[in-house]
Amino acid sequence: MYCIVASDVIANPLYKMKTTRAIIVVGACLLAGIVRFVEAATSATASEANVLEMNSAPNGHFLVNLQMDRRDRLANFEVKDNTARCVNSEDARLKGLQGTFQLIGNGVFLIYFQNEHHRASQFWVFRKDGSAAVKEIPDRGEKQTAVPVKDDSLEAPKEQGGFKKGARTALSARIQERVINTRTRLSALLFAPFLKSTLPKAGP
Repeated sequence: MYCIVASDVIANPLYKMKTTRAIIVVGACLLAGIVRFVEAATSATASEANVLEMNSAPNGHFLVNLQMDRRDRLANFEVKDNTARCVNSEDARLKGLQGTFQLIGNGVFLIYFQNEHHRASQFWVFRKDGSAAVKEIPDRGEKQTAVPVKDDSLEAPKEQGGFKKGARTALSARIQERVINTRTRLSALLFAPFLKSTLPKAGP
């Protein structure tokens, strides 16, 4: 014979309430984790999309490790209204270098720098973190990076850890593909007028 005890009647609802609360808490934590994951993925995708849709180089200061004479020469470039000018450098020959960015597409810009001491043509391939891979024309295998900084200092921001070995390795496959596509497009633009000028003109 089963006898209902008052304590059982009281305990069971309390147990059910505790179980329900635990389920709600776990569910809320899982939901929060999913939301954060989706937000992070969406943010990364949006950042990459923003890079590919760039129409002009971002304003601000960039610290670049230009490789000359087999060593790095730090140079600080101020970018304003799509024009870049070297405002500080440990190499006096680089100060005053100036050029204007030309959009090629997909976050890739062509720029021709010059001053009375130095000339250089470069591709700047912008990344979603705000930095840019800097490739010389012609490419001699330099590992150069433009890092955004707050002012005209020659010190890399601590949060980016300076020019680490990892940041100076070969470009990723995606960036290499963007550079190759850019060169192909640029070659086509340069070759078309040349081809047109060499074709014989039609007779009357």
